[in-house]
Amino acid sequence: MPELNRPNVPVPRRLPVAGALGLAVALVIALLVTPTAAVPAPAAVVPKADCARHDSGVQRGVCVRDARGGIYWLGTLRGYDGVEMYCIDYAFATDWGVAHHRITVDGTLPTSIGGRVGAATVAALNHVVTRHPASRVDDTTAAAIGLIIRQVMGDVRRPGGQAIPGGLTVASRVKDVGFVPDGVVRRARTLWDEARVHRGPWRLAVRIDAGPDGKVTAGERVRAVVRGTNGSGTAQAMPVSLRYRAFTGPATVALGRDGVATVPLTAPPRATSAAVTARVENAPGTRPLVIRPHNWAVNPKPGRSSAISQRGLVGTQEPTIASTSVSTVIVRSTPILRTQASAQTVVPGAAIHDTVVVSRTGGAAGSFFWSLIGPVAPGPDGRCPGVGAPEWPEAGVLASGTVATTGDGTYVTPDYVVGAADVGCLTYTESRPETPTTWPVTSPPGIAEETLLVRRPKSTPCVTTVASRQQALVGARLFDHVRVGCIGGPDRVQVRWTAHGPLAPRAGSTGDAGCDGIPPSAWLRAPVAARGAFTAIRPGTYDTVPFTVSAPGCYTFSETVAATATTLPTRTAPGIAVETALVTRPPLVQVPEVPTGPARSDSVGGWWQQVLAMLLAQAPGEGAVSQPGLSRAGTFQPTARLAPQYLDRTYRRGSEFRTTTRTARGPVAGTLRIARLRIVAAVESVPLRRGVMAIPDAPSRLGWLRGTAAAGDVVGSSVIAGHVSDRQDRPGPLAALVRIRPGDRITWTDQRGRRHDFVVRGVARHRRSSGLPGSVFRADGPHTLRLITCTSRVSGAGGFHYRDNLVVTAVEAQ
Repeated sequence: MPELNRPNVPVPRRLPVAGALGLAVALVIALLVTPTAAVPAPAAVVPKADCARHDSGVQRGVCVRDARGGIYWLGTLRGYDGVEMYCIDYAFATDWGVAHHRITVDGTLPTSIGGRVGAATVAALNHVVTRHPASRVDDTTAAAIGLIIRQVMGDVRRPGGQAIPGGLTVASRVKDVGFVPDGVVRRARTLWDEARVHRGPWRLAVRIDAGPDGKVTAGERVRAVVRGTNGSGTAQAMPVSLRYRAFTGPATVALGRDGVATVPLTAPPRATSAAVTARVENAPGTRPLVIRPHNWAVNPKPGRSSAISQRGLVGTQEPTIASTSVSTVIVRSTPILRTQASAQTVVPGAAIHDTVVVSRTGGAAGSFFWSLIGPVAPGPDGRCPGVGAPEWPEAGVLASGTVATTGDGTYVTPDYVVGAADVGCLTYTESRPETPTTWPVTSPPGIAEETLLVRRPKSTPCVTTVASRQQALVGARLFDHVRVGCIGGPDRVQVRWTAHGPLAPRAGSTGDAGCDGIPPSAWLRAPVAARGAFTAIRPGTYDTVPFTVSAPGCYTFSETVAATATTLPTRTAPGIAVETALVTRPPLVQVPEVPTGPARSDSVGGWWQQVLAMLLAQAPGEGAVSQPGLSRAGTFQPTARLAPQYLDRTYRRGSEFRTTTRTARGPVAGTLRIARLRIVAAVESVPLRRGVMAIPDAPSRLGWLRGTAAAGDVVGSSVIAGHVSDRQDRPGPLAALVRIRPGDRITWTDQRGRRHDFVVRGVARHRRSSGLPGSVFRADGPHTLRLITCTSRVSGAGGFHYRDNLVVTAVEAQ
């Protein structure tokens, strides 16, 4: 509560001793005697002047009057030698001029009525006046401390009248007083609750955490744990200053609400004794300072005024120091050397070294001596001798030296180049001598991490291969001739082989599509046609197990040789020309006729038309060659051509296709769709009959020429043909094919439901009287779809016919 502001009231000048005693008696009478005839007045705060009329020393606090008219001063007084203090005796004379002296209360405090205040309560009271000196408090705090003192001393007694209750100890709380303002009571309770818990004496304890062994080694980083408690025995937050002997650490640390702080320390770099001292300045003590007259005595008549002068409790005191210390002995440390050789197995010519991790040196500088010893023979199991093996002391020293250290860290020995004479087991050993702060330490020879085996160099087998055939037909058996060399003696190598394929040919460096244009990465993702393994025990040629090729495409071989104890691994890459084969379906012997519609001669007779066709069939580049089935360019395409048979008559399929039902078909070969042209037609498998493609009679069905590439092949041309219209000139699905253009998509779904997409790359017309080019029926090259029908309709008196074949060329979409 803020200080009460009252008008200035003249303070009576200090009276002589006799007058002061009389004034004190008058004050006592005013406080204790209330006329019985008067009506009790309500409790109220009255001006300080009302209390100052009875004692000129009134300073800070509150003047109150009870309901019976008695006046009470709760606050500080300026008394002996002008010192502002708290009064601790009730109803005593306030003669500040009497002889007096200062005493420090040690333990209990006597009251003016013959009782004694316990030591714990005195400590709490001392906490209050130490933290709130009389000369620096406001009125409310001064009044609150005055109320605490009155309840602690318990000496406000009046016969039959209202009094301030006593009996306040550290075990109880401030009681309510009806005529004391609520703000003063609340402030008194806050101050006393704090003092009850945080009173002195404060205590400190320091413990050095030295680890499991309880020892602190030179240069070691440890920690000290500082704990603080108060007079109530609970954890106490406090600022702590630290001093050290030999240790280094922070100068101050703050204990938190849990009363604990962890302090990092560094031990001295050499063996000695060390200590830590913790101090707290201005910690609350337990002994208050009291100013009292020489002739002070207990009031012989409690509740009545006494002529013996007042005692005062001073609100300042000497700072209290709570300190503690702990000592320890710093001992020498035993360093740890952890080593790791740069390799476990090497061959002559390799550079080796040892990596040494040094720890627990306490930061002390030093050095270690290293040696590389050997070689010794490995055991029957191929392993090197271990620690303590008798072979190591007999081994020679190959290299040695000294490495300086600056404390804990990782250090590397100089490189040593292994020679041919070093074949066998080698090991490193290190030793660190004694220093003022560390003991000597040595790593023995034979530790597994610093031991290595020097082997003789391994040979690499030489492997070359040649495929059994580089051109073959479906159904052929392929295998690889594998030449293995560069082995001998105890060498036994296992060769694993893989046949990759089929893959579609690709354009190579010359621009022509072939197997040599396939990159190695594509071969590694290709299907596996066959695989196996064999063991080579001597140089020679070994054949892989033959396998039957069931699908056309490019095939290649690759071999992998695993490492052995005497040889290194090796392999051959897939796609090497001599181990690659192109497999095709058998090429057609002749260029077939594709009779996709009726035709007839226009200006010459049919016999002459046939003769002309035969002459054209022998044109350069399209004539027969000495090797049947191959053109002069060496490609798999038919070269011989027969004269057209169906120029003046309509084609009919052979009797093998005739049936009593109108829906009879050949073997199913799937469905063809061209979405943009809305073409959908079933596809049948059809043969050649005397050089003529047996196209279905109905225009709603198309024929795939059996013997050309199937829907799922990756090599060759797939030839599909069909009619534009039927004999009654009713159009079929291919009537719209004349509107096709490059970029259109054709989908061929085979009989198993697998979809194959093609993109149109070209559209061409060929005179039916001349026949189709042999390249339309190629068995090699990337998979290509040739869609054939008739076009160039000619109408006349005798009906209509088609002069040309329309050939759509589409490549398989990637």
